Amino acid sequence: LIGHGLLLGAAVVAGGIIVHTRGHNWETGPAVALPWQLGIATAVLVVAAPIFEGAPEIDWSPRFVAIVAYEGIVATGFVSWARQIVALSLRAITISLIFMGVPLVGLVSSVIATGETVTVFGALGVLGIGTGVAISVLTAGGDASKPR
Repeated sequence: LIGHGLLLGAAVVAGGIIVHTRGHNWETGPAVALPWQLGIATAVLVVAAPIFEGAPEIDWSPRFVAIVAYEGIVATGFVSWARQIVALSLRAITISLIFMGVPLVGLVSSVIATGETVTVFGALGVLGIGTGVAISVLTAGGDASKPR
């Protein structure tokens, strides 16, 4: 129950981010704020992680450094920038439905890669996402990116 509540809370926050990104009067563009956002988040997590998780045991191998660099630059920085650019380009409902496809891809990937079974709730979620995408495409006259 807590997990479902956290997911719903995350969806509300994501919706707020989309609305803010679309409604904000950008003077320089989303990419200018991104290093500050990521820097502040990093500072908060560097302090909070040892408090809640204890002292880390880090193996500073080249592989570890490469993984951290990839996570910081590509998986966080580039993806955050791309998300903001997409949010400025498409309708809010279309963006929300596209972003809901992320867990869908994760679910399908886990079934293919690890043979995980899909629960009834997982199947209902896939059906709900597919229905939402279909409605969005049909109500936009076949153009899911058409602004309203």
